Amino acid sequence: MRIQRLLAATAALTAICLSAARADERPLIWELAKVSDSSYAARLGSRLPTPIESRIGAEFHLRGPDPRSFDDPIALWGSLQLAERSKPGDIRTTSLDASVEGAEGNRRLALTNSFTFSLSSFDAELRQELAIDYQPQGDRQPHVQELQSIHFALPRARTEFHATATRRDRQKWVTTIAVKQPLLDGIELSATLEKPRSKARKGYLRATYSYNW
Repeated sequence: MRIQRLLAATAALTAICLSAARADERPLIWELAKVSDSSYAARLGSRLPTPIESRIGAEFHLRGPDPRSFDDPIALWGSLQLAERSKPGDIRTTSLDASVEGAEGNRRLALTNSFTFSLSSFDAELRQELAIDYQPQGDRQPHVQELQSIHFALPRARTEFHATATRRDRQKWVTTIAVKQPLLDGIELSATLEKPRSKARKGYLRATYSYNW
């Protein structure tokens, strides 16, 4: 019964979003992803006719032939772009995102700043995120999640460098550094270092091979 109510509410929300949009735009958002061998996620939504870019919609999670395999198969989400500034080789955006995972799942409100720029020899992206999570079935206390990341790409050498730092509720930052480098056609070498300044640091070296026919 709860699943039926959620499905009905989601269908009504989607219909409102689509009817509110201008007919000449028809800003339907539809994405289907395979999460694992037996689970899928479908993201449905619409852009709203507002002065600043805004979107709202729902995400459906299915596992196997029975949709009831998930206790809360539907998540509602919304996105609001607060600021954007772009010029050749330089894009800066600030967005506010909210999500509600079913009737008893996690609630999240996140503020994200991103800065992307391109030069003749490399591309780079800087990202900062501050999020507040609330779990009704947990301790019923809001928790603050912080993320800072930087991504460099060297198109000519096909090298990628990624560094991420995260922390929860003002705890110590946890840092991860990763490098990817294609060697030959279909062969890629990657190295990852977790907590590099800690005694508990861990390192991984992987080589992958792929072939398409």
